[in-house]
Amino acid sequence: MSIFSPFRNGKTAAFKIALVYAVIGGLWILFSDRLLIFLFEDPLTLTRMQTLKGWFYVLVTAVILFFLIWRSVVSVRRSEEALHENRRRLATLLSNLPGMAYRFRNDEDWTAEFISDGCCRLLGCRNGHISNRKRDYERFIHAEDREEVWRSIGKALHEGGAFRIDYRIRDCRGELKWVIEQGIGLYDEEGNLEAVEGFIGDITERKKAEEAFKASEFRYRTLVESTSDAIMLVDRERKIQSCNRAFLEMLGYTAEEVMGESVRMLHPSQEKFEAFSARFYPMVRRDRWVRTEWEVARKDGSVVPIEITLSAVDDERGKATGYVAIFRDISERKRIEAELDRYRNHLEDKVRERTHDLEVAQRALVQEEKLKILGSISSQIAHEIRNPLTSIGGFAKRLHRKNPQFKEAEIIVKESERLERILSRIENYLKPVEMRPNECSVNELITDCLVLLDHELKHRSVFIELDLAPDLDKAYVDPDLLCQIFINVLRNAVQVLEAETTLRIRTHKSDQNVHAAFTMEVPRPRMKDLDALLLPFNEEGQSLGMAVSYRILRNMGGTFSLSRKGTEVTLSISLLKALQPHPQGGHRKKNHDFN
Repeated sequence: MSIFSPFRNGKTAAFKIALVYAVIGGLWILFSDRLLIFLFEDPLTLTRMQTLKGWFYVLVTAVILFFLIWRSVVSVRRSEEALHENRRRLATLLSNLPGMAYRFRNDEDWTAEFISDGCCRLLGCRNGHISNRKRDYERFIHAEDREEVWRSIGKALHEGGAFRIDYRIRDCRGELKWVIEQGIGLYDEEGNLEAVEGFIGDITERKKAEEAFKASEFRYRTLVESTSDAIMLVDRERKIQSCNRAFLEMLGYTAEEVMGESVRMLHPSQEKFEAFSARFYPMVRRDRWVRTEWEVARKDGSVVPIEITLSAVDDERGKATGYVAIFRDISERKRIEAELDRYRNHLEDKVRERTHDLEVAQRALVQEEKLKILGSISSQIAHEIRNPLTSIGGFAKRLHRKNPQFKEAEIIVKESERLERILSRIENYLKPVEMRPNECSVNELITDCLVLLDHELKHRSVFIELDLAPDLDKAYVDPDLLCQIFINVLRNAVQVLEAETTLRIRTHKSDQNVHAAFTMEVPRPRMKDLDALLLPFNEEGQSLGMAVSYRILRNMGGTFSLSRKGTEVTLSISLLKALQPHPQGGHRKKNHDFN
């Protein structure tokens, strides 16, 4: 209903009152006259009673009319006061609205029947500068919006409906504002437009907020879409509400395939989905966020390891209304970690191998120092003993020739000769051995030595177990001397082994060396025989071959090492490779200096 509706028409009420009065008056005259005729037969008395009856009727009706008129006047007064109060309230309300209310007649100039005080504030003009014609308001509408404003209002009024439109205006101070105009046409009974009522409100701040929100949303969307991390927004029921491009690219879906779907589709299995929900969602509800590593399934079924950050989205009461999940593909990181683990394990193996080589080298250095000391002592002993021994032997021979019956002289001669042989062996041990190094296959040399010792091995019932590396590099050694070293090692190993025992021979390589390992089970009583294995000589003089072999091997750049593990003993021989990498590319020249 219009805020300017006219008063209600009182013709119907007045007609009803007059009708009631006429009916009551007619009934009163009819029945009162009959009653008086029945009661009074005297004409004079009847006339007097009719006169009194008339005055009584007039008096009663006057009282009734008084009360009716009085009530009507009071009702009208109250209606006027209520109307006045309603108009005051309406005027106060309209004056406080952030805009202007209006009513324009449908004439040539759209003359204003009512304009609220908010017009001054909206247009920035004083009352005297405000026109009472709607056409004059056209000058305040932005030039780019005028045509659309009139077209939209005209179309709505033509169709008999309400209109609502946003547009820009420029007030009297030249300030640009956004307004919203909404109104409705008023029509007569024939459907002709009589007037237009409506309201124009200032929505500049709202427009600024909307533009700021759109700019913020654009920046947010740009940020979300430009990041390489996958971002997903889910509701309380864990259905996907929004996601970015990285999410779709990572998992191979389209936006239509994931919107509104449960996050169950991202888990490799139902068990994974239930485990994630049971473990992490309570933590998010308690701590508001959680970060962990998990796995998600692509559309093609492949599984992607991810690092996920799950946060709660709260309403104004702090209650979670949804969740934001940010996750990134850590496949490359996992691959690098696996590579690092393999490299670390390989490095540990290398460190153990190099530590073993250093231990072997250290033992070799210790043994070398011992041999140097032993060589020095041996040279001094041989020099100091040979001269008196020569004299003793010469005098003993003369004494034996003069007195053949002296058995003691013969013994002295034999012992002198034995001492001479020992001194010769000592001198031979100290002399350098001539070498002719060349490239040779260690596997072939071991095979040849086993063929040469086949009879001895079978006689001792020693079984050979070979583990020769097929891709073993060649060594740069004297093949004849190395073959003799292998023979000495095998013969000394056979001496300490029991019958029907296995001797394992294994070859392998490292960065710069070729290795041959001889492993055997040695009875504990014979362990002591190994302690003197590398000494230059013992009382029986049987181990000089191994000592010489050690010295020859050391001069060729190789090393001996002896290790024990329980009753298992391993004798390892390390040799230089034939070719060694040069730091600046190519290969380094062979080392011919074995002195």
